[in-house]
Amino acid sequence: MVWAPLRPRAPRARSGRPSDGRALCRRVYGKAFGRLAERMRSLHPSLWEWILRDGYGRVLSRPGLPARDRELLAVAVLAALRLEPQLEAHVRGALRLGATPAQVDDALRA
Repeated sequence: MVWAPLRPRAPRARSGRPSDGRALCRRVYGKAFGRLAERMRSLHPSLWEWILRDGYGRVLSRPGLPARDRELLAVAVLAALRLEPQLEAHVRGALRLGATPAQVDDALRA
C-alpha cells in the first residue's frame, strides 16, 4: 500500500465564547452553579474559565444537537464509567434542559 503524504489542515476557527458556555452551564447546574464555580476554581484558577470557554462554550453550545440530547449522552457515558458524582449532576442537568424521566432512564440503561 502506498501512503500519500499528509497535507496540513487549515486551522479551525475557535468558536465558542465564555458567555455562551456560562449560560449553558448555568442551565445545566441550576442553583449548584455557584458551588461548581468555587470548586473548579479551587482546583486550579484557570480550570473554571477553560470549562466555560471550551467545554460548555465551544463544545456543548455548538449547533447541531440540542443541549438536552447532549446531556442525555453525558448521562449514558457517565453511567457506563460509573462516575457517580458527575452522573448525578448531569441527570439533574438533563431534566433541567427538558428531558423526561423516561429519557433519563433510557440513557442510564444505554
